Amino acid sequence: MFRYSGEMISFLREHKEKMKYIELTKEFNKRFGQNKSIRAIKRVCFDNELCKKVRYDNEIKEFIKDIISGLSYSKITKIVNEKFKTNKSVRQIKSFCIYHKIYNGKGKKNSEHFVFTDEMIKFIKKNIQNINYNELTVQFNKYFSVNISKSILKNKCYSLGFFNGVTFDQPLFTEHLGKDGYLIKTKKGWIPKQRFLWEQKNGPVPDGYCIIFADGDKTNFNENNLIKVNRKEHFHLNKRKLRFSDPEYTKAGLNIVKLFLKAEERQKEIDDEEPEKENQPEEA
Repeated sequence: MFRYSGEMISFLREHKEKMKYIELTKEFNKRFGQNKSIRAIKRVCFDNELCKKVRYDNEIKEFIKDIISGLSYSKITKIVNEKFKTNKSVRQIKSFCIYHKIYNGKGKKNSEHFVFTDEMIKFIKKNIQNINYNELTVQFNKYFSVNISKSILKNKCYSLGFFNGVTFDQPLFTEHLGKDGYLIKTKKGWIPKQRFLWEQKNGPVPDGYCIIFADGDKTNFNENNLIKVNRKEHFHLNKRKLRFSDPEYTKAGLNIVKLFLKAEERQKEIDDEEPEKENQPEEA
């Protein structure tokens, strides 16, 4: 793998704030006889902490959390700059929000991290007993002028313990059977039962991972039937139809997916190395 010399890093540090990445990449390649891509230069700048960090104090963070729901990033930026006498760009504010997972809820991709205010939670609690999730989502979006999906609102209801026809004050370890399987009430809120059981034996599920049923049966909580997978593995298991009623076949399918992802990762490394080899002088 290509190694950047101290002289190269010093060059990038000296010129990073003076040039855009396209200019910086061009000058770097010209100076050191390389053929690096803009992406490669961005990556080395990030890895070596050459990127200027945008600082936010806690007051600004909390303020953004309070106002973000339903607002565009340009509107949020304008409000923040006016209130705190700053000069943040829309890109800086958006990057900050994405990094801290406090999305505005506009669009399906971002609605996953939608921030629910106290007023929104009161609205849900007041109305959930009387209408189904489809109608609740319509009324919620209309009342708060947002655009979140039914699944996001439903998941929030589950985490809060708000269910159609179920009283709110339930004792710990109460179970509830929904369309997506069993949930269990814990000190942290309502979580999938398979996650709760897996964590009892193995510890907390890492961020970005979930627990699935090897045989596809959401009522089979046998220890050997619960598998930890990350989101990408889960996606490819379903996409490539490698989930079976036989748990051993599903586990084999997961091994195939892991090999595929590893090969894909290695191929990307090779693709990044090819331009470097082309620029190396031939031996006499």
